[in-house]
Amino acid sequence: MTTQDKLAKLREAMQAQNIDAYIIFSADPHMSEYLPNEWKERSWLTGFTGSAGFAVVTKDKAGVWTDGRYFVQANAELKDSTIDLMKEGIEGTPQFVDWIISEIPKAGKVAVNAIATSNANWELVENQLKKADVSLVDLALLNNIWTDR
Repeated sequence: MTTQDKLAKLREAMQAQNIDAYIIFSADPHMSEYLPNEWKERSWLTGFTGSAGFAVVTKDKAGVWTDGRYFVQANAELKDSTIDLMKEGIEGTPQFVDWIISEIPKAGKVAVNAIATSNANWELVENQLKKADVSLVDLALLNNIWTDR
């Protein structure tokens, strides 16, 4: 399955659940430094294999945020994927929550697999989204898409 196929299936799942954006962090339930293959959701979905970064998918756009250690690698691995590279720390790169808010409708709904992020991160994202009247929900949307996991 190509990256475009995976994104299309994710967007179908998002539409079925009335989700406007889906965040894919690079984490597992134990917040491990090195992820087991079954928890490399961002890598599986986007093709970007660097150890640091996360992805956000909306109904018509997608981005991967990573730091300077991975700009060259991410640019190469995301080529022809329709996923934008968001270079953290570079002037003009939007903070991901601000980007989500600018891309989805007011009173929108954002989902994340809650066991693939820390409680502190969940609360930070949830509080930022609430200020824009956007809700955060726990949905593991990749579970039914990543069938050979």
